[in-house]
Amino acid sequence: MGKVVKAIVGVVVTVAGVITGNFGLIGVGISLVGGSLLGPKEPTQNRAAQAATLQVGESPRQAALGRAATAGSLVDGFNYGGKYGTDWEVLTIALADHECDALEGFYVGDVYVAFAGDGMVAGYNNQLAVYWRSGTYNQSPPSILTTNSAGWTANDRGRGVAYVVVAYKADDPEEDNPVWPGGRPQFQWVVRGLKCYDARLDSSVGGSGPQRWDDPSTRAWSENLTVARYTWARGIYAGDRVTEPHSLLVGRGLTEIEAPPANVFARANLCDEMVDGAPRYRIGGMVNSNEAFIDVENDFAAACAGTIVQPEGSVEIDPGEARSPVAHFTDDELLVESRVLWSDFLSIQDEGWINTAVATFVDPNQKWTERSAPPRREIADVQADKGPREQQLRLSFVTNIAQAGRIAEITRRLGRIWGRGQVTLSPRFSEIEEGDWITWQSARRFKGATRTFRVDAWGSDQGWRHQLTLRQISADAYSDTAEPTDGAVATQQPAPGALAAPGVDAWTLSSGHFNGGGIQLPALVIAGAVDDPSAALVRFEYVASSSEPTGSTVWTEAGTSRPGTVRREIPVAAGATYYLAVSYLVDGVFTPRLVLGPVSAGDVLYPNNVPVQSVQPSELGADVTANSQITFDPVTPIAVQANQAGITTTTLPITRLIRLRRGGTVISGGVSVGALVLSGGIAASASVANGVVTVSVTQADAAGTIIVPVTFAGITYEREIVLTRSVSSGTSGGGTGAASFSDTTMSNLISTSYVQVSDAGAVVAADSNGELNFRFSSSYDGNGAADVIARYSSDGGSTWNDVAPAAVGSVAQEDAYVFDPGTGEDYEYSQPGYVFYDRTQTGLTPGADYEVALFARRSGGSGTLNWLNSNFTVRHP
Repeated sequence: MGKVVKAIVGVVVTVAGVITGNFGLIGVGISLVGGSLLGPKEPTQNRAAQAATLQVGESPRQAALGRAATAGSLVDGFNYGGKYGTDWEVLTIALADHECDALEGFYVGDVYVAFAGDGMVAGYNNQLAVYWRSGTYNQSPPSILTTNSAGWTANDRGRGVAYVVVAYKADDPEEDNPVWPGGRPQFQWVVRGLKCYDARLDSSVGGSGPQRWDDPSTRAWSENLTVARYTWARGIYAGDRVTEPHSLLVGRGLTEIEAPPANVFARANLCDEMVDGAPRYRIGGMVNSNEAFIDVENDFAAACAGTIVQPEGSVEIDPGEARSPVAHFTDDELLVESRVLWSDFLSIQDEGWINTAVATFVDPNQKWTERSAPPRREIADVQADKGPREQQLRLSFVTNIAQAGRIAEITRRLGRIWGRGQVTLSPRFSEIEEGDWITWQSARRFKGATRTFRVDAWGSDQGWRHQLTLRQISADAYSDTAEPTDGAVATQQPAPGALAAPGVDAWTLSSGHFNGGGIQLPALVIAGAVDDPSAALVRFEYVASSSEPTGSTVWTEAGTSRPGTVRREIPVAAGATYYLAVSYLVDGVFTPRLVLGPVSAGDVLYPNNVPVQSVQPSELGADVTANSQITFDPVTPIAVQANQAGITTTTLPITRLIRLRRGGTVISGGVSVGALVLSGGIAASASVANGVVTVSVTQADAAGTIIVPVTFAGITYEREIVLTRSVSSGTSGGGTGAASFSDTTMSNLISTSYVQVSDAGAVVAADSNGELNFRFSSSYDGNGAADVIARYSSDGGSTWNDVAPAAVGSVAQEDAYVFDPGTGEDYEYSQPGYVFYDRTQTGLTPGADYEVALFARRSGGSGTLNWLNSNFTVRHP
């Protein structure tokens, strides 16, 4: 903990946990902080190391501020699949106890993978799946939990908790190229964390915008240090219940009076100022509910070279900046007989006298580990001081090397300004507070010069005599280039020359493959050698683009390497076009990029160089279905109609065109078609030209199927064409007409009432003596009870009418009667069937037109009800 000029007073309150699904809350502390918190920051816990380790067992609540990486805490784990139920291991990992903006990516071991959505992760041989839940209140658990673990139900939502579910399949013990050669994989997750309240965007508190503190849905993700710190200070609540004090999870839980929103504006604007193309002070890291508030505040202050102050009684952090003095006094304003202390020098034991500053920060380019930024020193200062005087800065909330360097440089410059003093002024100076800058002109101490000071502490007695503790300050200490003045002895290193990009001949780019789990995965292969002896690291970046990159291109990091690197293989997606950039880290700054490309990535290959998409599932080593790679695109449908005598009523021949696609690309050649397999009295032939297969039907006495064997790249695929038959009216009576419904699929239907699943609008005229006769075939691939019903409408489909029980003959219930015409037994699944309704008992008007439609329902269970074909006609007795 840093030095404390005034004591910190507080009240600790333990609040009860709020249960949200499977995630239980723990008690948290609340304290009220008073006094000035000043002095150099002492090292605190290693946040980066703590975040890189998966927490098991009881752990404090956590918040992710800005962009952060964490291994999370284990919520649940189980195995399933295979002969012994151990093939897959599934882990549920909580990342933050609030809603997060996004999961950007994750590390599998040392390899970074961008998150592309729930499901299987490309490049891991279908042995790795990731599912993300951002922490919304009504989120649903992934089906992998509810399906494979008896301990999870749909109500286990993890309300207000951002979490991931990661599932990985164990390698076969005899696998030559295992996906997990090191055994169980390790993961680290990169998130855009807390959605913050920004008072600048709240028109009700003097800002401009729709955000409101009591409506967390209006918030947005931010890495602005002041905005994130204010949200933490006001509190992070379970399920965003900001009006319920007992739901506080992380933070101080201050009210608007204790933490005025107006204090945010100027400080947040300073953090947003652009310096070398990036905001001046950003934040990124994890904060726990069990951390002392003073430690967290010190980390916030360290991340912006700031000081903790108390404007008008509240506690705030002033980010490091050059400020305008708020008051000026001379020796004449010093109270007579008051004590005045002044020293131009610090004692040799004083930690404020330094000549070297070394900052450690969390580097995303090094898998979010903590490392040192280049030290800031002046050799002349080290010689003048007769040795190094170093100050270590642990910037656990800083993830940008340039920001860490600026903070270290500010600290080094302030360490060369040694003037310290104490004065007592009259009551007219009583509004001066800590953190304020003032000027003092002194003939006795400064030979008539004026110097600038920052107020480190203050106090007033009963007579309003205002006592100030001062440290000399300089605006130039916060400048990027200017040397400190105002009596300081610090100097600045000369600006380095402009950095050059790597030479055009230093590196070459090509398309290649690398071995990944027994298959060859597409990769970008970069080869060459560093041509700059000052380079400390080599950075590789890539982008998928069909056009040349510009200054606004967003590059994807592919990692950094040591200067001795001569070759790198970067895994990418198959078939896309890529550009790659190389740059060097020289003196803590990356050079301009050398851009190489374009290069087209190849296919995913088996060890024998056969593309994965060309292999059928039955072939050794294949793990994909043919249809996932080769799709058949029907251009025109076939509808064959035949009457009861088997005489075709539709003009023949009828043709159907079939196109093949691979990965969305039309195949225009290399396609052949084999002998057709026919059933149902069908005669047909097939031909192929320019990749398009033409099937011609020359005879169709009844409904049937045509199997079309298509060969591409040496692999034969089969496409089934189903021909439907529509039965026309009989020979007696006056009613005619046949109406065919289109095929319809109703997936995952669960309903206590009937839902229309067939096309409406098929019109049939009721004959004076006939029956309305409905024929269809269907299939049901699930479990639970399923039934269907046919209804009719006389007003264009606005109102659908059920059929009276007596209208269907001997079956005494209203539901649709689907039964085997051979046995008369009811059935629910895939046998052909029909329903007939007697016109007289149904009450249909002779000669009137009626629209008919299918309705279906399924109570419980799961599965898909498929309509294969159907028709509705008038049949005469």
